[in-house]
Amino acid sequence: MPTKFKSFEELNQVMQEEKAQEGADAKNRLKNIMDQRMKDLLPGYNVKSELPEIDTISIVKNRQNDGFYVAFYPDPDKLNHFGISIFKDGTISGKIPSKFKFNHQDIYNEVTNVLDSVGLDFWYTEQQDVLNIPDWPVPEKKEKGSSPKNVSEDRRRIEFLRKQPDVLFGFTGKGGFSGYYGFVFDKFIALEHPLCENAAYFIDLEQGLTEEEKEKAKTYTGRGELMTKYWGPYNNRGKWDVFSSREAERVKHRPIDDWIPQMTEKLNTRSSLPKRQVMFESARKETL
Repeated sequence: MPTKFKSFEELNQVMQEEKAQEGADAKNRLKNIMDQRMKDLLPGYNVKSELPEIDTISIVKNRQNDGFYVAFYPDPDKLNHFGISIFKDGTISGKIPSKFKFNHQDIYNEVTNVLDSVGLDFWYTEQQDVLNIPDWPVPEKKEKGSSPKNVSEDRRRIEFLRKQPDVLFGFTGKGGFSGYYGFVFDKFIALEHPLCENAAYFIDLEQGLTEEEKEKAKTYTGRGELMTKYWGPYNNRGKWDVFSSREAERVKHRPIDDWIPQMTEKLNTRSSLPKRQVMFESARKETL
């Protein structure tokens, strides 16, 4: 039977207590991540936000106090933003402008959900040079002054590869939060980008990883050794340089959701599996 309350005051008190408990739970979830998993986090994350009237947020590790600085961008152009700091004990410093209808509990939930979704044990956190050299012979983007266009971001591209049953671990690129991500498989390395205008790359490993190396991929130190051996020859190279190499393939994604069977086919060509379907947590987003 539903609970009966003697008065509106009693109902209000219970609701306030439940709200306070939810806020404490959200704070503790984030505090547990900072206490136990801080070393596993990448230096920063820039993602589409689920908060009302906020386009994206940037979450940056603060090495001085083992906490985070969180920047909130209401507009896609990122010209204006405000920020708050989250300290190791979970307390928040900074003011949310009054026009925004969210609170500290919402921020705790937002940040925790982002960190939960990235797969903390998955990433090798020493950032690499990944296709940063501007060597493409034809400019891939319009000249400055041209009319703006829709820029589609589909973070499912990253999620799709991260959740593959045979991927060993991932790594990230320097030069901004929106760079390429690398995924190490036993026979190849895949490079993917969340922005829809960027292509994916597959680099086939001539011999593939040995059984001993697959075991190494389970440890942070071992991943460092594998990165030196297998990514080292491609570190600090550009798109054209990599694309022109005989062992690499450039894949221009098909539109909307057609890229999913396309990427599945590319993966199975190199390492066939009966099932590569993924349950996505994120969604495709478009901004100006």
